[in-house]
Amino acid sequence: MNFWRITALLQLASTVLLARGYPTLWDPPLWSLQTLGHATFAHVTKTTPFNATDLELLKKYQIVQFDKGQDVLDMPFATQEDRFIRAAKQVKAVNPNAKLLMYINGLINFPNFERIYNATKADPSLLLKNTKGEFITTGPIKNGTFDMRNSAMRKLFVADALYGIHSGVFDGVFIDRANFAARVLVEPELYARDGWDLDTAKTMVPAQTQLFNDLTTALGEEYIVLAKETGGGAAFNDWKVANAAMTTDTFCSQYKTTKAPKFNKTQCAEDIATVQTMAARGQLTESHGQGDLSNETQREFTMACFLIAAGNMSYFSYASWEKGLAWNLAGTRWWAEYDYPLGTPLGPAQRAGAWQYYRNFSSGTTVQLDLQQQTAHIAWAHRTRPQA
Repeated sequence: MNFWRITALLQLASTVLLARGYPTLWDPPLWSLQTLGHATFAHVTKTTPFNATDLELLKKYQIVQFDKGQDVLDMPFATQEDRFIRAAKQVKAVNPNAKLLMYINGLINFPNFERIYNATKADPSLLLKNTKGEFITTGPIKNGTFDMRNSAMRKLFVADALYGIHSGVFDGVFIDRANFAARVLVEPELYARDGWDLDTAKTMVPAQTQLFNDLTTALGEEYIVLAKETGGGAAFNDWKVANAAMTTDTFCSQYKTTKAPKFNKTQCAEDIATVQTMAARGQLTESHGQGDLSNETQREFTMACFLIAAGNMSYFSYASWEKGLAWNLAGTRWWAEYDYPLGTPLGPAQRAGAWQYYRNFSSGTTVQLDLQQQTAHIAWAHRTRPQA
C-alpha cells in the first residue's frame, strides 16, 4: 500500500471518528452467545513459559492478555515487553484466531518495563510532581508516576505500545489505571499519602484522556485500545477516546477480604448498564468477575449479571478472588457453564422493579437476577456441550 493511499485512509478514519464522536473496533475478536464460552477472555500471569496443559486452556478463549509478571523468572534479564512477546507467540501458535492484548500500566513506572523505565531514569522530568514539587508515587511501587501532561511522556508510552504491535503477535493494548486521576478526585484523602493533591489530579484527568487520543490515533481502529478503569466512583468517560474498556477489577463481585464482603448493588447496576451501552455503540467490554472458586452460588450470580448485560463484543471471565490469583493463570478456570448451549438473546434484558432483571435466550435458557437480594438463577435449557 503506497504512502498516499495510507494517508487517505487515515484521513477517512479521522473524518468518520469525528462524525461518530467515539472510536469503534474494525477488526473485533470472534464473538457469539452460542455458548458463554464463545464470549470469554483470559487475563493471566505465569512467571515461567506456558506448558502444554496451560496452552490447552488458553486456546479456548477469544481474547488473551498477560499481566506484568509474565515470564519474569524464565527471562530475568529481558524487558517485560519482550517477555510478553514470547508468551504471545506461544498462545498464537495454538490459538491463531485469538486477539492478544499487551499490558501497560498507564501511570506506574514498573522497573521491568525497561523501555519506559530507563527513559524516565535518564529524564526525571517525565515523571509527575505535585504542586509542592514532590514526586508522586502511585501504589506500592515507589519509582514514580508518569506525567501524561508531558507530550514527551505520552510519545514514549505510545512508542512502547507500538513496539508490541509491531512484533506481529499483539492485536491491541490493555492500559491499566486508565482514569486513576479521576479516582483521586473522588477520594483525595486516600491518595494524599502517595503525594497526590487535588490540583495535580485535576490537570491529570484531561492528560490521561489525551493519552488515549494519542494511542487511538497511532494504532487505528483496527486495533483494540482498552481502558482499564479504576472504579470506585470515578467518572467513566474513556469510551469517547478508546474502543474498549474494563470498567472495574471486580464486575458485580469483589476481592476476598477478612471482613464480610459488601456487595454494591448500585455499582453492579451501573456496570451492567455500561456493558449494555458500549455494546450498542459497537465497542468492546471485558467483565472481570471473581470469587471463591468453590462457591457455585456466587459464580452463578456473577454469570447472571453478565448474561443480563451482554451484547455484541461483551466478554466475560470469572477468576479466583484470592490474593495473587485474581489475575493469575493459577486462578483461572474453564467453567462447565461455559460449554452449555445459550443462543441468541430473545431481546434485551427486561426489568421487573428497580433491582430485578430477567432475560431469555433461544436455547430455552432463562436468567433471573435480583440485585437487591443479591440472588440469581440461571435455568440452563441443556447442561451438555452443543454439537460441533
